[in-house]
Amino acid sequence: MAALANTAGGIIILGVAEDDQAQAAAAPGVAISDDAVCRMRQVIASLVAPMPEIDILPVPASPGGDHGFLIVAVLPSPSRPHAVLVNVGMRFPVRNGKRSATCPSPRSPRHTGIASPEPGPRTSAPRCRRGDLDHRG
Repeated sequence: MAALANTAGGIIILGVAEDDQAQAAAAPGVAISDDAVCRMRQVIASLVAPMPEIDILPVPASPGGDHGFLIVAVLPSPSRPHAVLVNVGMRFPVRNGKRSATCPSPRSPRHTGIASPEPGPRTSAPRCRRGDLDHRG
C-alpha cells in the first residue's frame, strides 16, 4: 500500500491468487466482514506512516455473502513518502510495474517533507541509490 501511495497509486484485490508472473491464477476469496475491513485498516495504520488514503470495497462472491473480495484503492499521495515499519527500522517502498523496491531513507527534497520550489509530477518516485534497493517480487 505504501509503495502504491508513494508512486502513482493503484488497486489491490484481496482474494485472488497470483502465479509466478503476477497474473491471476485462482479466486479463493477472503472474509469480507466489517471486522475484516476494520482489522485491515488497523494493520495498515500500525505499519505505515503516515497512513495513506485508501478506500476498501467489499465485494461478495454471492449476493449477501460474507466471503468474496476486498478491493483496495490506494491514491497517489501528496503526503509522501510513506514509510513501512520493517523489523526495527523504517523503509520507503516504491512500485515499479509488477515489482516493489525499498529504500532505507528518502533521497529527494520532495520525499523528506521539505518543500521543493518546483515539485515533480505526482507519479514521481523517491530516488534511491541502486545499492539501496531491496527488490521484492
